[in-house]
Amino acid sequence: VWSRTVAADILGVESSVLSPEDLLLFQCTHMTAHHDFNRLLWFKDIEQVIYRFGKQMDWQVFVLRVARYRLRTFVYYALFITREIIGKVEIPATVLDNTRPKYLTARLFERFLKKTNILELQENRRGPALEVWRVMRDDRGKRAGAIARRAFPRVEWYLECYPFLPKIRHRKIYYGLYPLL
Repeated sequence: VWSRTVAADILGVESSVLSPEDLLLFQCTHMTAHHDFNRLLWFKDIEQVIYRFGKQMDWQVFVLRVARYRLRTFVYYALFITREIIGKVEIPATVLDNTRPKYLTARLFERFLKKTNILELQENRRGPALEVWRVMRDDRGKRAGAIARRAFPRVEWYLECYPFLPKIRHRKIYYGLYPLL
């Protein structure tokens, strides 16, 4: 990434900035991986990168980098939802077609997105929606890890959610009680 930086003049100071393709890649993954679609500000950042650099951006290089770094899920849904929310974002159709995840769970997530707006979910429904999102990963290992964490949450999670469990602090007892919970 650093070898592909571009020289820029920022308030009279010569600096290096990310290439447009890397900047958009960073914005998409930052919003989806670290902020779980939770603020309109992140969508606006993506829209501004596309507005400012879209015409000079090499979209084929962008798609190749998305595939190389296995970030299809992060990038596709960031671009897709940004276009749906803001509306005036000019993303070539081939970019969305080539970054769209191909596996079944991603298609199920798209059906979920069409039924509800993830930004408008109330707090009690937002948690399950984000759990579904965390299972949507390009890497099979990460998908398996997200499913395992959902199926077998940490002991601390149960201690917060169930008032009778603070008395049961030993992991051996917890795993014995897990099927009953």
